[in-house]
Amino acid sequence: MIAKPLAHGPCNSKLKASSPVFIPRRRRVVFFWTTIIVAVGTALGIGTIYLAEDDGKDPDIPAFIMLLLSCFVVGFAQGIGQFYRFAVCEVCDPYPSSRAITMVIGGGVAAAFAGPLGSAATRYIIPGYDFAGSYYFMGLLVLINGVAVAQVDFSDAEASKKNDDGALEEGDEEEYVESLGPVPAAAPEERKSLWKIVTEPDILISIMMTTLAHTTMLILMGPITLAMQDEDLTLGDQSKFTTSTIVLMCHFLCMFSPGFFTGKLMQEAGPYVVSTLGGGIFIISTLVLLLGENLWNFWAGMMLCGVAWNFLFSAGTVLLTSLYETGDAIRVQGINDVLIFGVAGCGSFSSGFLYSWEGWRMVVGVAGVGVALNLAMLAWLQRRRHLRELDPVAQYERDFPRMSHESMSVSSQLSMVLDDDAESTPSSSRRGSPETRRPLISQ
Repeated sequence: MIAKPLAHGPCNSKLKASSPVFIPRRRRVVFFWTTIIVAVGTALGIGTIYLAEDDGKDPDIPAFIMLLLSCFVVGFAQGIGQFYRFAVCEVCDPYPSSRAITMVIGGGVAAAFAGPLGSAATRYIIPGYDFAGSYYFMGLLVLINGVAVAQVDFSDAEASKKNDDGALEEGDEEEYVESLGPVPAAAPEERKSLWKIVTEPDILISIMMTTLAHTTMLILMGPITLAMQDEDLTLGDQSKFTTSTIVLMCHFLCMFSPGFFTGKLMQEAGPYVVSTLGGGIFIISTLVLLLGENLWNFWAGMMLCGVAWNFLFSAGTVLLTSLYETGDAIRVQGINDVLIFGVAGCGSFSSGFLYSWEGWRMVVGVAGVGVALNLAMLAWLQRRRHLRELDPVAQYERDFPRMSHESMSVSSQLSMVLDDDAESTPSSSRRGSPETRRPLISQ
């Protein structure tokens, strides 16, 4: 018997492996090879089941290590698979990228049903080898995924425009700059280092918000099966295992099903509002979980947790895609997922020890601290956005964050041209007057 603090070690191994320092550049090839890697992990899992049953030892350390390796390999592949939500931006034109991203995340609805129900249904199909059938079922899903990936033409070219959250198209950006008049040439700017990019306040806070949301959700989800089984909670005549599976299935459903309307909500209200709403739902979730350890507490609390995660994770992803330039997309996406799933893996691992030492309430309390930090960072980011709106040059740079210039920065162009206008043009006919100026669209 594996000790409780390590009971979800295989799951944690999978989560830590889902932060690979591998940044895909040829989407289609990488995604196809990802399915091969998952197939290898599946084979290792099947081997683990046969090894454990044949040895008959308790505890069976070699089988446990092999299971960890299996989950690590599968987790590595799933970490690369997280780039689907970014890759869709390259093939969704003219569909709004915010809605495309959330639709990809919403695809997890199928996983919410297929995963738990398929695993339970195939658990005993191989006589004498519990869960071997579940791994064979996983292999079937891998095959289906590989066929689906082969049908998609992933383009390496980055999206040429930002078509969501009120941003203007690239053609409009160039037209706006040209309308201001000629700009003196200047030396091209050097490419920013990755460290300089990710330490920009807006990008850093956006990554940290998504990381905290994912980590908080996993801290709660990791030990919930143990917590429910320790309380002997059952639904009717269902077993404790089946009851916890149903609760998790509802949690997964609430994690992904909002994706079908979250994108539309972000188009209407913006990612900041959706993030704030997600943080508020997270607070309600932790309060429900703290009220007691009854079945309804776990059920309602984890469903609310799933909805909150969707809002925060989706809004954070959409917000991040609006903050970096096109040439930096792959690097920023890579470091974003490394941080998200690396930190989340550590959080999931530590939650087992927290539960073993102090119980379920301590786990929920730590999750509550994560929610509070997330809301604090969101408030700070919104304050920066508000102050930026008071500066027209900064507002322009926010509206056109991906515009590439061979000569000089946007702020320099605007400052020089507007200064020339002020000196040479009467105020009544100035190109920046309220009667003739084309308004900037703010997010």
